[in-house]
Amino acid sequence: ATAMTAPPTRLALRAVGLSCGCMLYDTLYCLAHKQVRHPLLIGHHVLSVLFFPYATLRHRSLLVVLFFVFTEVTNVGQHVRIILLRLGREHSRLYVLNGVAWAAVFFMVRILPSPYLFYKMVDCSYKDYSTADFVIAWLTMPIPFVLNSFWFHLLASGVSRFMARPPPIAELLAEERPSSRAKRR
Repeated sequence: ATAMTAPPTRLALRAVGLSCGCMLYDTLYCLAHKQVRHPLLIGHHVLSVLFFPYATLRHRSLLVVLFFVFTEVTNVGQHVRIILLRLGREHSRLYVLNGVAWAAVFFMVRILPSPYLFYKMVDCSYKDYSTADFVIAWLTMPIPFVLNSFWFHLLASGVSRFMARPPPIAELLAEERPSSRAKRR
């Protein structure tokens, strides 16, 4: 079997099932909570829940599907950010550290391997694919790559803006106090 027609292992089946369950939950959460409801998120999750099992059970594009499943690990940084925001900790060092780490991990996991996956998608044989399988594969496989690039742009832009803005006045005052005391002595 080639990389695009490999049968799934039991572990791969579990990973795809777990990922689809998480995405289904996330979709329902987005639908129930207007503040996180966004068409890109809902569309991304619905397509994944529909096509990940289809591709996996038909032995189609499993390498790409498992890559997309693995990339969900980067959502930990997103959820930590949301928790810190809700706790009012957006000016804490932990918030900054999480943001920078999240951007770095997002880049390493989702962006850096993408050219290799694209190479595999283009270079592999599709002779065992039906016309419908081929069309579905090439209509759906690029979507997460485009979304990852868009989301990384948003993430990197947010980190840049956050790091470039002046610190709040309270932080400036706290930093000046110890040096003022040192000068007085």
